[in-house]
Amino acid sequence: MTQEQHIQVCVSKQTEQTKQDYRVRLTSSVKCIRFLLWQGLVFHGHDGSFDSLNRGNFLEALKFLADNNEDVAKVVIRNALENHQMTAPCIQKDIANAITSEITQIITNDLGEDLFGIIVDESIDILVKEQMIVFIQYMDSSGQIIERLLGITHVRDTTYMSLKVAIEDLLTKHGLSISRIQGQSYDGASNM
Repeated sequence: MTQEQHIQVCVSKQTEQTKQDYRVRLTSSVKCIRFLLWQGLVFHGHDGSFDSLNRGNFLEALKFLADNNEDVAKVVIRNALENHQMTAPCIQKDIANAITSEITQIITNDLGEDLFGIIVDESIDILVKEQMIVFIQYMDSSGQIIERLLGITHVRDTTYMSLKVAIEDLLTKHGLSISRIQGQSYDGASNM
């Protein structure tokens, strides 16, 4: 309603230095998240305050990056405005989801139109919620067998119909057809 508050006006008012600082903060956060994902490490600790000796893996990795790069140190953690730090858990989750989406797209592009197998297992998370884990297995152009995690999906129960619907939804989400499945493995679970 108020033109001065319109997002396009606010963005165009930003200085080039502010944009560059934001880019450095975002890039630093993405680098730390990629490292933690690659290593399979958790992001958060019990105490993320500035005075804590161990603030969690993400904040410690970001601090390490800042300690070893002057350009990063100038714009992250205490040198950033409170609402521009790029360290909030929801931002970390958004970045991790974007990385996951990109990786899954690369996997499905590598698969192409070839046949594939699925490996499905169930697990229960720390909140005692049922989850279904789906891997795909396929042969690449050089004849190597490749296994990749396709996704982890919450399921209300582990009846065969719920699992079938969840598998179909996951495959459809990634542009894969159930008709291209040439093999299935369900870890010996009778209901699967």
